[in-house]
Amino acid sequence: MKNLKLKPNQKVVQDYYQELGQLTQLNLLNEGAVAPAFARLLHYCAKQLGLTLSEQHTTRIGGKMLRFDAAFLDDFKLLHGLWEAKDSQDDLAEEIKRKFKAGYPKFNFMAQSPRHIIIWQNGQEVFNHAIDQPEHLVRALKLFFEYQRPNYEEWQEAISEFK
Repeated sequence: MKNLKLKPNQKVVQDYYQELGQLTQLNLLNEGAVAPAFARLLHYCAKQLGLTLSEQHTTRIGGKMLRFDAAFLDDFKLLHGLWEAKDSQDDLAEEIKRKFKAGYPKFNFMAQSPRHIIIWQNGQEVFNHAIDQPEHLVRALKLFFEYQRPNYEEWQEAISEFK
């Protein structure tokens, strides 16, 4: 298992909060304004673990074409996780319900607004916390990026809902 090397006082984390602060001062907290700052942080994390961040990633799941704000892929194009960016005013739990109803997989899914993250893994919510503190952000990112798929039988059961 690969470990994400990320600390709350690390420059890339501090840069995210600094950029978020600048955007807040300009009252620019919509998804389009804040997602690029978080994407830079995600790219840094993904690169460490040999994953590629594919923004606006489109794929077919269960006969439906779905577009994700980002997918994390390995060199074999295997999907390791999904990210959805949301506005500050969005209700993340409601947005997640809509995404799952549309067919988004629940195996390693992160929904994020500038101040909150919710992560689902293996069909269950495993993280739901404000990320105003760098320690909470790092905890969420480690949980997401260090995720390991279950064994083959568990994996087949988890994806069976998409067949």
